[in-house]
Amino acid sequence: MGDEVKQFNVYLPAALIKRIKLHALETEQSLSALAAVALSEYLAAHAPDPATGPVTEE
Repeated sequence: MGDEVKQFNVYLPAALIKRIKLHALETEQSLSALAAVALSEYLAAHAPDPATGPVTEE
């Protein structure tokens, strides 16, 4: 995460939050680092490349 970091709040099911927190603890990662990796990997697999597809910043 070499870019500027901003806060981004999301609502998730309680059971998922519990699993995320446990995994972060077990792997010695911050919740932010874990979320950044998970979301980056998801977007790499499911979203257009920002260089070639329409992506908007809000």
